[in-house]
Amino acid sequence: MAVDPTSAGLDPLKGPSDPTRQNRPLLGIACRLLGSALFVGMAALVKMAENMPVGMTVFVRSILPAVALFAFFAVQGKLASLYTRRPVAHAVRAGYGLVTLASWFLALRILPLPDVQSLLYLTPMVNTLLAWLILKEHVGRWRAGALAVGLVGMVVIMAPKVTMDFARAGALVGLGLCLINSLTYSINVIHIRQLSQTEATHVLVFYFSLFIALFALLSLPFGWVVPSWHEVGLLLAIGTLGGIGQMLITASYRFAPVGLLAPFEYSALLYAIVIGAVVFGEYADANTLAGAALIVAAGLTVFFRERRAARRSRLVGPAPDQRD
Repeated sequence: MAVDPTSAGLDPLKGPSDPTRQNRPLLGIACRLLGSALFVGMAALVKMAENMPVGMTVFVRSILPAVALFAFFAVQGKLASLYTRRPVAHAVRAGYGLVTLASWFLALRILPLPDVQSLLYLTPMVNTLLAWLILKEHVGRWRAGALAVGLVGMVVIMAPKVTMDFARAGALVGLGLCLINSLTYSINVIHIRQLSQTEATHVLVFYFSLFIALFALLSLPFGWVVPSWHEVGLLLAIGTLGGIGQMLITASYRFAPVGLLAPFEYSALLYAIVIGAVVFGEYADANTLAGAALIVAAGLTVFFRERRAARRSRLVGPAPDQRD
């Protein structure tokens, strides 16, 4: 999904490697559902602010959480807890994060909200494809089948749109942006797994937001505008919803394991369908619904097969020929 990948230390069986983690599954589910709703709401606001430069929107989206975290720890007298010995690694991760956010925001200007949300769920399939092409990992029949089903779902969603007269290339550009988002999101997750060995969750969130804001600031000479009061309100709301949603989703993994929360990630699709119809008059057609169902089924299949493989590896050690 299109969320900022800032949850640290995720374990396929236990959730975050956080000593403060609590077993409160209902609270975890509530945080996950509300966080997803806020992210989709932020996406809707981004779509409303389509006349604003993307770099400017990304800057506001990122700087507000960074400022909020800095202020919180300053008031607590704990600024030292934001110290890091790995600024370069954080900056590299933020570089990919910048592309993730920018591609998402641009895709929202081209495709309907439900379509974008559906296509962003291709991330597990992109992970599988990269593992096969680049890492030469064995891809068993279940993951290969899920990859095929996910790609069919993508075709089902996009096929009617690339034949439309409004901009045949436009729909393809939107699809390309969603795939770029999935790719950079996947790379970002790898960076999280590496950084979370030494960095706390709040440190990951702070430097991710701060560096993205600094990188986005470099676009200042390329078309930033003086916003109207209405646009100021939109930008502040984007930053606020994104920041709170990010914190809620991060918190959800503190209260409940990843396996329990995974199905609720797809609640964002329902939110997108409702908001798209009510706010933008973008009704999800039969192709979008059918394609989304295929992508969601494929994504859940990949997740639960990998979770099963992780559990088996813990019990008996790595299998010489992984069939999952």
